[in-house]
Amino acid sequence: MFPDFNRWSLPLLILALQGLVFVGLLFGKYFRKCNLSDLFLGFILLLTSYSQTCYTLGFMGWYDAFRTTKINYFLINIGIALAPLIYLYVKSVTTSNFKFKKSYWWHFALAIAFVFCRFSIYTYDALQPGFSDTQNGVLKLALDEAYVLSIMSYIEPPFMLLYLAFTFQLFYSYQKKLCNIFQIPIN
Repeated sequence: MFPDFNRWSLPLLILALQGLVFVGLLFGKYFRKCNLSDLFLGFILLLTSYSQTCYTLGFMGWYDAFRTTKINYFLINIGIALAPLIYLYVKSVTTSNFKFKKSYWWHFALAIAFVFCRFSIYTYDALQPGFSDTQNGVLKLALDEAYVLSIMSYIEPPFMLLYLAFTFQLFYSYQKKLCNIFQIPIN
């Protein structure tokens, strides 16, 4: 019976809830001080907590209790949104007077396209007869699981590595700038 608190689900639940508490604190701080780094860090923690929710619910017996659950439609590859968020977080911390420009939305184009694709698949499947009796609809199985998820498994790792390189480049140029300002020799 759901929920089943056990040695696997309880630690995950505690961590997910703790992450959500920190998200609330960071968003509250952002609304008080309008510091974009708090907003980016809040979204990073929100996505991370969200991605752990499927594991938490699984270990709590969600999939056994609700065999026709539609949760698979709402599980996203967070790396395609997390990598740009980490990059923009580091950029907001290392750049004085950082402002979010409209051009920064392009960093999230892949994530937005993926969410739109998943939402379209869900909408199509929800309109099909017998949708409430199955876990995954026709288009989810035929398109999403057969093609989209396979393609994303090839796109996501290099995408994340590219943003990791961008983030390191930002960090090292900031470090170099600080060393020049304070006249510290670079090792």
